[in-house]
This record gives sequence, C-alpha cells and structure tokens, in this order.
Amino acid sequence: MRFLLGFNHGAFDVFVQTRSYYRFELMTMLGLGLTFEIPVLLLALGRAGLLSSTTLRRHRRYAIVGLSVLAALLPGTDPVTTALEMLPLIALYEVSIVVLRFMERRTKP
Repeated sequence: MRFLLGFNHGAFDVFVQTRSYYRFELMTMLGLGLTFEIPVLLLALGRAGLLSSTTLRRHRRYAIVGLSVLAALLPGTDPVTTALEMLPLIALYEVSIVVLRFMERRTKP
C-alpha cells in the first residue's frame, strides 16, 4: 500500500477514502443476507400449508424474473455482479422446491 500511494506521487493527488467502499460492502452483505432467507420463508409457508412444491414449480418462470429483478436492485450495477447475485438465488429457489417436496412426501400418511 505504501508503494502504491507513493508511486508517481508528483503527478497525482492521492485521496484514499474508504467510506464508500465500506458502505457498498455493508449494503451488499445485508441485502444478500436478507435475500438468502427466501428459502427459509418458502419452507415456512410450505410447512404452514400455504404453499406447495407444485405451486413453486408451476410459477418457476415468474420467480426467476422476480429474483432477477431483486438481484438487479441489490448494490452493484454491473452485469457480472448482478449475475453472481442472481445465480445463487435461483439455485436456492430450486433447492427449496426439492426440500419442500421431500417434506410433503414425508408428512403424507
């Protein structure tokens, strides 16, 4: 860090500010932490009998669009960051379908 701050110091005014970086990181972690609770919410709704794995499979396309919009609203505006935030959300949605189906089979008499 000392080398980079002193490199070509005569041509540039170095102004290191970490507030925006920490704000970005904090908002990203909080946003992803909250959105990764979606499977827990889906499983709780399934356990309460308000949702079934069939319903989740039937509305998969709408869920993918909604998760894409949610990933776009999270901090980070470039397409790579949005894709890196969206892919785990879709994977978690699919895992919740499988777990909910397993729970439904297990509770059937």
